[in-house]
Amino acid sequence: MTRPEGLEPRKVHNGGYSTDATDPRKVRALARRLMRPLRERARICGYALAEHGSMERDIDLVAIPWRQDAMTPEQLASHLRLVLDKLYPIGLEVTPETAAHGKPHGRKCWAWWIRRWTYIDLSVMPPIPETSE
Repeated sequence: MTRPEGLEPRKVHNGGYSTDATDPRKVRALARRLMRPLRERARICGYALAEHGSMERDIDLVAIPWRQDAMTPEQLASHLRLVLDKLYPIGLEVTPETAAHGKPHGRKCWAWWIRRWTYIDLSVMPPIPETSE
């Protein structure tokens, strides 16, 4: 059986399935709709949330602890997941425990598939404990 013209093969990418046929305009539009509620929740949790990457296939986000009393990365991810799940039901989820490999500098990552054609790729830098000098 031959593949219809213009249809890209699905491939495993970041724990889920992806395709090179994803329309970057749709990904960027979805990111614009999500950023305000996600940033508001991140701020409450003590983090700054920023977009990074091309936004062509997925929505890459990075969370940086901004206050001394910032929550743990796991708590932040749980809060952001609740916000996302209210807006778009989450299909597949990849957590630091289920990921194939760790990330540098203690960064923890989550991937949440919210559409067949795209997902949120969240990287969270952990807070550095205060040292008493």
